[in-house]
Amino acid sequence: MDTKLYRPSSRLADLHLQEEFSPGAEAALEQGLKDLRHEIIERERELEALHNDWRFREQAQEPLAGALLYFQYSELADKIERLEVQLVKLRGRLRMRENHLRLFRGLKCLITSEQAGLSR
Repeated sequence: MDTKLYRPSSRLADLHLQEEFSPGAEAALEQGLKDLRHEIIERERELEALHNDWRFREQAQEPLAGALLYFQYSELADKIERLEVQLVKLRGRLRMRENHLRLFRGLKCLITSEQAGLSR
């Protein structure tokens, strides 16, 4: 029974690392973070607009039948709730990507310093 773990050749591993840590990969991660932050800002603005709409309707006490008013409020409340859930998910993705970028940069530094040590 062979108990050795499969390890790719060092040449294959080096090629994979070069591809994984290319300058374009870091730029793509940074662009992804920028896009995600922009999307979060847009969703926060949309959520604020819905909250303002809610407050306006409460203050105006629109002369609608009770059932219709309740339906409009419940529909608005559903939209607000869905947006809040989207924001929580987006913020989670943002934290995950920020951590991924930190890890990426840390590994890149480690590999660079290790390669510098090997070349001496």
